[in-house]
Amino acid sequence: MTSIAKYTLTAILASGLTAGTFSMVQASNQSGAVPTDFPHMHRALDDLIQAQHSLEDAEARFEGHRGRALIHVHAAIDEVRTGLHEAGE
Repeated sequence: MTSIAKYTLTAILASGLTAGTFSMVQASNQSGAVPTDFPHMHRALDDLIQAQHSLEDAEARFEGHRGRALIHVHAAIDEVRTGLHEAGE
């Protein structure tokens, strides 16, 4: 696992994503809101965007860890979007 993947995973977990959030994303995918060519990438993008919002809303008292997590989440969002763009979506 690369460093960015470790930090991204940590950021997602730290953001407080719950099974309820995943269920909402999954439900939106089943309704056809997400193209079916790359459902996992779209789900990951949705989760990363939710993680970004959660981190932005979190208290700013984590000695820079919240800020560094946001940097990694932003990088992950950019990577997923680039990957989807290069795949033709």
